[in-house]
Amino acid sequence: SRTIGRGLRLNEDLIEAISLGHDVGHTPFGHVGEEAIAKLIGRFEHNEQSVRILTVLSGEGKGLNLTQEVLDGVLNHTGKGIPYTLEGQIVKTGDRIAYLCHDYDDALRAELIHKGELPEKVVSTLGDNPSRMITTMVVDMIESSQNQTSIQQSRPVTEAMQEFRLFMFERVYNSEALREERRKGEYVVQALFHYYMKNLQFLPQEYLVWADGDAVKAVVDYISGLTDNYAIDLFQNFLVPRH
Repeated sequence: SRTIGRGLRLNEDLIEAISLGHDVGHTPFGHVGEEAIAKLIGRFEHNEQSVRILTVLSGEGKGLNLTQEVLDGVLNHTGKGIPYTLEGQIVKTGDRIAYLCHDYDDALRAELIHKGELPEKVVSTLGDNPSRMITTMVVDMIESSQNQTSIQQSRPVTEAMQEFRLFMFERVYNSEALREERRKGEYVVQALFHYYMKNLQFLPQEYLVWADGDAVKAVVDYISGLTDNYAIDLFQNFLVPRH
């Protein structure tokens, strides 16, 4: 994203600040954990949680002194909202480019898919190498956004990216191979939620203070800040019998 900002002579520090903060609200196991919490409490969006972490939970419950431009970019980096700064728009599109290409690379390494399976439009427009794909889309965004009032992509690249995303959902994200892993991740997150709701004494007490005594909010705040490995460790320590 900084490369795009530099190419368009925009505020690189703002881009970096949004990039650093935009996913801090992600739960363990990414979107799987996000969906698991949403099923439990009715609504949970990781971008909104990121803003909560930055404005309330960080700095020992005092929040960070961030600008409105940073917070807007964090809040609107996903979903239908459009950041009002060009820098925020760069992060929003750049995030999609990054996760698609990195997930494609991971899927190749795991042999879930092979290069020859990519749709022809994707290969002819973007290439079949993750590094080349990123370069193509970054250069296209810089060229298409020159002297524009919003961040743009050319039609061929937009269409190829949409087809690439569809391919990734069909062949990787919703594949049978990953479905069982998604189920496990969801189970761990929901099990930890129920455990802490019944055993609030084991929850770090500052989370209850920061949530003004709201137990559900406190538990969600805590769980959403866990890494995958730490969530698994807690699950094993609290919910798996010892030999």
